[in-house]
Amino acid sequence: TVPISNLKLYALYGKPYTLTYRTNGGSYDKFTEFCVRLNSPMRTTRSNYRLVGWYSDSSLTTPVGFPLVLTANMDIYAKWEWIGV
Repeated sequence: TVPISNLKLYALYGKPYTLTYRTNGGSYDKFTEFCVRLNSPMRTTRSNYRLVGWYSDSSLTTPVGFPLVLTANMDIYAKWEWIGV
């Protein structure tokens, strides 16, 4: 069912790329999206941790900014901070 009013459609130009989330212990590990532009990352949680941000490398040294425009398939990695019990 599609609403008759207040419907926004967006065109997707070009080939969608695969974005894979590596949540490093968070919910939805290895969740994959197909997109060209992503305004914000998916939400993930991890008990006793706070999500610091997303990084383009497994060493967690290069932060990823949003909106993110994909030009190739990409994995991004979650960085967590321990907040205790």
